[in-house]
Amino acid sequence: MLAIWKAGGAFLPLDPASPRPRLEMILGDAFRDVDGAIVLTRTHLAGQLPESRARIVSLDAAEDEIASLTAEPPAVEVRP
Repeated sequence: MLAIWKAGGAFLPLDPASPRPRLEMILGDAFRDVDGAIVLTRTHLAGQLPESRARIVSLDAAEDEIASLTAEPPAVEVRP
């Protein structure tokens, strides 16, 4: 959460046990005026999320890719 906030993002926890209409309302409100939104989730929960403008990224699928990254700093300057 701290990394998201430091990067200028927002953290919005979603309960997968919530009713689908509630999740649709939350995602619709959260991403109405936002471009480039990302939802981080697990593979088994991704299918339960309603359609939204956000890009869905499965952490399960990204674990191997993340593990292969080096500790080198990025080649570009990163700003919030």
